[in-house]
Amino acid sequence: METSVSRNIKRIEDFVQVLYSEVRADGPLPFDLFIYLEKNRAVIRWRKASDTPSNELLQQTETRGIKHLWIRKADFALWQGYLKGDLPTPASESNWLLRNLNQNTARTEEGLLLQTIVNHSELNPKQKAALVTLSARELVSSLVQKGLQGEEAPLPSRDQVRDILDLVLQNTDPSLRKIIEEIWALSELNRDLSHLRNVTIYAVLFALGSGDMDDALLIDLVLACLLHDIGITQIPSHITSLHRSRLSDEDKETYALHVKATLSMIQSADLKAK
Repeated sequence: METSVSRNIKRIEDFVQVLYSEVRADGPLPFDLFIYLEKNRAVIRWRKASDTPSNELLQQTETRGIKHLWIRKADFALWQGYLKGDLPTPASESNWLLRNLNQNTARTEEGLLLQTIVNHSELNPKQKAALVTLSARELVSSLVQKGLQGEEAPLPSRDQVRDILDLVLQNTDPSLRKIIEEIWALSELNRDLSHLRNVTIYAVLFALGSGDMDDALLIDLVLACLLHDIGITQIPSHITSLHRSRLSDEDKETYALHVKATLSMIQSADLKAK
């Protein structure tokens, strides 16, 4: 059996098992297909994206007892579309990407991937949601790995955060977008507001990772996260700069006033506080 071998730095945890019997000979593959050698835990690429398996090859491989193949987790949505027969060919997808890269404002690879998926005219909403979900989960997983390796409170990079925020805000009403961007800019200048920024980005990542791409819900989520502690700006900095364990009883009472201050600021901005 001919193979295109590519074993290095591949982990089976990054792949999903699929049925060999569902691979067709009617056109080019939109993803790489792999074989997993369990005894030595080697992942070998069997066919690359754009290859067209022949009926003869499929029959020969089946006679050798192959029942399952593996695809990358990031390609699972493509596999689902492949089964339904409603995906663009790899060639058309590559051409679309080349045509649109110069229109993309992403700062990072993650942002480029997410924006390309969301703006892809040849993917239906379900396919977009599935691909964004996988991408968001991959980013969260990488952050978790950093945490397990000892990095305290791992966070996406500043550029990754901006790319994700731009993705969420791209179709937002301009006046609402201005409010959000002003609060975000303030959070980058005011150390006390970094918590708002961190909560926002994790909440959005978790929402995208759960498969929720509803624009209105994501905007509500961003607003809620950015505003939930905005009243902290009304508390004296000599109190907010102290660790909770070092606050006196009087300081704690003053600190607690940020909740009422938050509600007051939201109401004065004519935003509904729930």
